[in-house]
Amino acid sequence: MYQIDLTRYLRIKYKFGGRDYPNLDCFGLVMCFYRDELGITLPLDKSICDATSENENLVKKKIKYRQVKEQELCDNKMYIACFYGGGKFRHCGVVIDRKILHTSQNGTAYKSISDCRLRFNAWEIKYYEVVSEGCS
Repeated sequence: MYQIDLTRYLRIKYKFGGRDYPNLDCFGLVMCFYRDELGITLPLDKSICDATSENENLVKKKIKYRQVKEQELCDNKMYIACFYGGGKFRHCGVVIDRKILHTSQNGTAYKSISDCRLRFNAWEIKYYEVVSEGCS
């Protein structure tokens, strides 16, 4: 089990395109969290969010991802949540204990999946687990 103090992440100041703490956009938050909390360096682009195939192992930029259905999310694992609207990637966050940590122009929040679904009601949410690093 992991122990993470989310206070640091709730202090993020939203900045479009931001990749340096504390000035981060939604993808910058995901990158920072995975690097600092899990020791995993994600690619600088949003290649994970370009995934389209259900239940397929995805290899992008030497990181291997697996799409997970919402009912398969576990409390003892972390996931990347990607929000889509109109068939395009729109937003992302980190799933921790079935809640989503995310940031936007409206601020940074740690909310239940159902609250996020209401907030982004027109958008589909897909979940990805990083299953390994260094895939070729």
